[in-house]
Amino acid sequence: MLVGCAVIDFFFDAGEYKFTNEVGSQFRLIGYDEPYTIEWGVFIDDVCVSQSGLIWPRRMTLNLPFNAPVSSKLCKIDIRFKINFKDNLVESTQSGYEVYREQGMQYNGGNLWVRNQYR
Repeated sequence: MLVGCAVIDFFFDAGEYKFTNEVGSQFRLIGYDEPYTIEWGVFIDDVCVSQSGLIWPRRMTLNLPFNAPVSSKLCKIDIRFKINFKDNLVESTQSGYEVYREQGMQYNGGNLWVRNQYR
């Protein structure tokens, strides 16, 4: 049995954009109205053993505890993420949107620890 925890420190930014309407008024909008989400997972031999769920844009330190039964062999343990955001640069050329601050994700660091636990 492997028991451990992944600690992930990241900043996920939805970005900002300006919108100009027909009258000429400008509005500065933050992209939170779109489905911008990120999801983290811990995988052992390509099998997900811990999952964070959907996280909205923000800075966060995430702890993902996990435990999984494994056989007596070498294992590959890795952390993966799935991100969902819309490309504002394509939309800005078509509908009056101007990108003010680009969206992005910054990985600030973290660690992964694991121990062998006998039942």
